[in-house]
Amino acid sequence: MSIAGPLVLRTLARGVEPLVCRPVCSITTLLHYSHLLPRNLDRLSRFVRPELLVRGNPLFLFIINLLRCFWS
Repeated sequence: MSIAGPLVLRTLARGVEPLVCRPVCSITTLLHYSHLLPRNLDRLSRFVRPELLVRGNPLFLFIINLLRCFWS
């Protein structure tokens, strides 16, 4: 395995961890930032966690951009 292998696995594990530990918050955050979640629902906005994107989570950013492309 090359030197980049452990870095890629660590990044992938860091990206999957919120999806496994907090699935509702993760899915709501993904839908909110991809503009697929209605903004006028205050009940759902409490599940949005901006700290999931602060770390520069490449998996979340990829999924958000993918959703924006196909469902916008």
